[in-house]
Amino acid sequence: MPLAKSEYLSDTWKDGLFSAGTICSAQVRALVHLGANACIVGRNVEKTEKAAQDIATARPGAKVIGIGAVDVRKFDSLKDAPSPLGTGGRIIFVSATIHYRTMPFQTHVSVAKAGVDALSHSVAVEFGPLGVTSNIIAPGPIASTEVGSNLVSDIDKPSHTDWIRAWIAWFLPMLWKDT
Repeated sequence: MPLAKSEYLSDTWKDGLFSAGTICSAQVRALVHLGANACIVGRNVEKTEKAAQDIATARPGAKVIGIGAVDVRKFDSLKDAPSPLGTGGRIIFVSATIHYRTMPFQTHVSVAKAGVDALSHSVAVEFGPLGVTSNIIAPGPIASTEVGSNLVSDIDKPSHTDWIRAWIAWFLPMLWKDT
């Protein structure tokens, strides 16, 4: 007996989500809405420029550049594409410190944040010569987050001072770690 669509698919998944270009354009649109400017590339000049104009409507004053006639599947096409970057730029990633030494039941966070760090490092190496800096902000534990609030029962919750002491004890040895 077939299942109803609502039994196996969340209503947060839009029909046609995986159609050509939808995922990337939705992500770019969200970033532009949140304040970023963007550059998109595509094989078809007209479609790429039209998509850039459409994405730019996500925020008044947004700058979205569309560069067509670029086939991302071919290295030479990418290499020969005009660069809209010029020189300079700043990228700031938000990460965490959990993956430095790990924490029980936080594997998913450790993996995700290690990926953020790797991305930032690669961006620094690849775009540094163009004057683009890539930095990471990695705040320590925040008591009001899921780690502080949901993973520890109310009875076992440490005080703010206990959190600070625990993290100092955890982090301090790393300062003198042999490299």
